[in-house]
Amino acid sequence: MLRKQHNHDDELRSIGVNSSSIQHIDPVTQIRDCVMDVNKKFFMKHHAKHLETSPMRLLNDRLQFDRNAVTLLTNGGDILELAHELRLPFVNWIATNQ
Repeated sequence: MLRKQHNHDDELRSIGVNSSSIQHIDPVTQIRDCVMDVNKKFFMKHHAKHLETSPMRLLNDRLQFDRNAVTLLTNGGDILELAHELRLPFVNWIATNQ
């Protein structure tokens, strides 16, 4: 595992030093991408399945409402519920845009 990490460090250095490329990548983005690649390889090695969640869902057919959920009313009259992990970013967005 340490050898793999060392290889990723070398890849990051070689990308950052290479001045012939047209695209300049932020070092933080490079590190994030490297971490994502390592995580993907790890989960694939352990036969993980891709899981995708919807950030919003319709609540019109649901009989019970969650009092802690952020609900939105669309122009068409549909009620949407934000996914739990989007609550704080949504509140921050409202606070900065009011």
